Amino acid sequence: MSPTAVSVSSNGFFASVWHDGFVSYISLKTLEIIKTIPVSTRVLDLVDAGNGYIHAFPQQDQWEQIRTLNIATGEETLSVSIIRAGTVARLHPTQNAIYGADNGLSPSDIEKYDVSTGTAQYLYDSPYHGDYAMCGNLWISEDGLRIFTRCGSVFRSANDPQTDMTYNGALENLNHVQNLASSVETSEVAAIPGVAYNTQKDADTVVQLFNYEFLTTKTSLRLPQFETSSGAANSHGRFIFYSADGSRLFVVVQADAAAGLLNDTGIAVF
Repeated sequence: MSPTAVSVSSNGFFASVWHDGFVSYISLKTLEIIKTIPVSTRVLDLVDAGNGYIHAFPQQDQWEQIRTLNIATGEETLSVSIIRAGTVARLHPTQNAIYGADNGLSPSDIEKYDVSTGTAQYLYDSPYHGDYAMCGNLWISEDGLRIFTRCGSVFRSANDPQTDMTYNGALENLNHVQNLASSVETSEVAAIPGVAYNTQKDADTVVQLFNYEFLTTKTSLRLPQFETSSGAANSHGRFIFYSADGSRLFVVVQADAAAGLLNDTGIAVF
């Protein structure tokens, strides 16, 4: 069955993959399926919390509950509080909490869930209601201190509810993000600009680098083109990652659809 959601464990040894009605738990060392666990919802996003539990976020049906799967027993439990279906989720580096960005609501918001003891539990949302654009997706900095949103707005991540998810600035001149990563080693943020109705259709053919502390622009990197029999074709950035030591930047790219390539994906390394 075709996979539609994936989460890689923080140690890099396992992957959780959602298929229609099931989550497969896979060893990335042996490339074997360890266990297949049924889940009672169509899943949009998965998070392996690294403590023996996988959290599944529903794709549809408006107001829903997070499904928590116990890897050892295969048992499924539901969060007590409801969330908006279509929520995109990210695990905090401490592995004690997940932050989510809702979709289908106006204004958009971000919220926090406790996953320290197993079943995911809703804690609270941001203190804002339309004050800052959030746009339905988010990424957490490597040091765990900041939350970057799809619209380029940046918020604090903290244990104190009074300061958690409070505004902390914005990426300079970038108001739509396709994907993002940060590096403590280089004190840098790398972002693939998103393509929206008010941006150029080739905005995602570059990577923009920002100073982490001040969120100001450092430089931009042009993604390499695909060579075809009829000439060069632009590549569009889809996902971006730093190596653990920050010395390399990896970008998963896809050739422009107009090129008509069968094998149209690759990895650019900087």
